[in-house]
Amino acid sequence: MSDVYKNFQDLARNEKEGIDYSISFVGRGHKLIVVAPHAGVIEVGTSEISALIAGDDLSLYRFESHKIVDENYVSLHITSHIFDEPTCVNAVKAHDTVVTIHGCNDAEEIVFLGGLDKRLIDIIAESIRSTGMEVRTVGHRFPGKHHNNICNRGRSGMGVQIELSEPLRRPENRSPIACAIRTCLEKFLDNQANQ
Repeated sequence: MSDVYKNFQDLARNEKEGIDYSISFVGRGHKLIVVAPHAGVIEVGTSEISALIAGDDLSLYRFESHKIVDENYVSLHITSHIFDEPTCVNAVKAHDTVVTIHGCNDAEEIVFLGGLDKRLIDIIAESIRSTGMEVRTVGHRFPGKHHNNICNRGRSGMGVQIELSEPLRRPENRSPIACAIRTCLEKFLDNQANQ
């Protein structure tokens, strides 16, 4: 499905904030921000998983659609390399590293990792694999390599895009996947602080 809106300004002209969508940002330092740009009913479960990963010490941004899903549903999805909601753009520019949480429609339990931060991709992949989940880091349809991808727009110019399949976003599976990601991000930040 292609995006209905070509950018956020186009979306905001046609949809009502507080009714059709909401934007939330909590800044907690400038090291790392967790971003869910397609949250709410766009990629179900990414709101909750991103909040679990951020906890009470990492910055968190969420764009959440509240549109009722029916036969007339219009997705508020804006592709990551053109996602230009101003609060988000300003927030990621103020952080060293950006980790975005997405959902894909794959039926099996699988995680696809993309983005330009190869080192952090490898760290996250190792943490997720240690729980027994399947992870792909290359040769998949979610490379996240575009320099304008919201995950690559932090101060370092490189970040990570995490695509979670539908089963991993079900309520009973959200906590385990979030914990695996959170654990390795804590280690990553500790290593950064000690360098």
